[in-house]
Amino acid sequence: MASSVIAYRIIARPGCSLSPKGQIGVVAHISSFPLAAVIGFSLVCTWQLPFAGLVLVATTYAFYDINCHAADYESITIEGDQLAVEKRDYKNTRPARLFSTDIGRAYFASTA
Repeated sequence: MASSVIAYRIIARPGCSLSPKGQIGVVAHISSFPLAAVIGFSLVCTWQLPFAGLVLVATTYAFYDINCHAADYESITIEGDQLAVEKRDYKNTRPARLFSTDIGRAYFASTA
């Protein structure tokens, strides 16, 4: 008796609707407001440059971190009576963890 194995695979990825060029444009626009404020305050002889620098560094780092995690994903694969869960996080791809799907119970089979 031949049994057909139907495999299901679900992949969850972050929505990356902004291109890298668009990210640079957004960072430039967000950074222009603190820079304009610093220029205005420097005309009045107040020194606000370190605070604007912190804003620029924090904004740039936030977009860098978002760009680093753009290729992350989580994958769930059901094939026969096996369930495999795989996760990619920045530079680490964790091997698939195998679970059994016997009678509605899922238990850890083995990973090496």
